[in-house]
Amino acid sequence: MSNTSRTIAAVVLVALLAPLVAACGGGGPSAQPTAAKPAGQATAKPAAQATAAPAQPARGGDPSDRVSQAYTLLMGESDKPGVLASFHLELAETAPQYNRESKAVETTKTNLKADVQGTGVHLWIAEDDGTTTEGYVIGSDDYVVQDGKVEQNVMAGVGLTWAMSQLSPVIILSLAGLGAKPAGTEAIDGRKADAFDLDMAAADKLTLDTVRAFIGRGVTVAKGKAWVDQETGALLKTALDYEVDLYDSTSSDKNAPPLGHGAGHIEIAVSKVGKVTVSLPK
Repeated sequence: MSNTSRTIAAVVLVALLAPLVAACGGGGPSAQPTAAKPAGQATAKPAAQATAAPAQPARGGDPSDRVSQAYTLLMGESDKPGVLASFHLELAETAPQYNRESKAVETTKTNLKADVQGTGVHLWIAEDDGTTTEGYVIGSDDYVVQDGKVEQNVMAGVGLTWAMSQLSPVIILSLAGLGAKPAGTEAIDGRKADAFDLDMAAADKLTLDTVRAFIGRGVTVAKGKAWVDQETGALLKTALDYEVDLYDSTSSDKNAPPLGHGAGHIEIAVSKVGKVTVSLPK
C-alpha cells in the first residue's frame, strides 16, 4: 500500500464518502486502504476504555443468522463495542482491482494486525515497501507512532484503514453466510467454536438477489468457512474465497458491462480473548 494514496483517500472519504459508495456498489467488494506516514504533533491522551456488551449464550439458531451476526458481534457498531472484552485480530486479504492505465486486473494486498479493547484499537499495518505503520484509533481520534513518539494526525489514515479493511469481510461473509451449513465444533485459541461451511451458491435465490441489490454488486462467487464462538456468537476465524466482476464506479450507466473479473481471498483470525489492553504510551 502506498503512503500517499492513503492520505488522498482520507481526504476523499471526509469530503464525499466516495470510497465507501464505490466499495459497496462499484469496482468490487471493497476499496483497498493504503497507509500514510505521520505528520503533525499532538499530545497523547489516555485511551477511552469501553465496556464490552454482556456475553450471551449463542449456540443453536439458524446458521445463516449466526454467521451474518458474528462479525458485528465481534467488531461492535459505531461507538458500541463488541461482545468480547478485548482480543487480538489478524487480517489478510488479496483483492482484484482494475487498473485503468494498463486496462488489466491487478491484485492488491491488505495485511494488518490489531489489538482491540472496547473502542480502542492498536494497529500494525504492513506496507508495500516492507515497512510497518503503527498507530492507534481511540474513539474517533487517530494517532501514529513515529520514532517512538505518538502523534495525533487524522490525515494519516490509520482510522480509515481500520474502517475500510472491514468492508470486504462484511460483504463477502454476508453473502457466503446465506448458504451456511453446520460443520461440527472445534477449538479456536482455546475457545469452543461452531464451524460452518459457507457458499452463497447454496442460498435461496430470492434472498441472495435481495441482498446483492444492496451490497456486493458483481460478486459471483463467495464461499469458505467460519468459526463462531459458542459463548458469545462472535466470529473467531474465517477463510473466504470470492470472485467479482469489476465495474467502473465513476460511470453513471448502471447497465454498463464489467471492465474485468478477478478473484480474492480473505483470512481473519482472533486470539488472546480478554488478554490484551489498548492505551496510548505515556
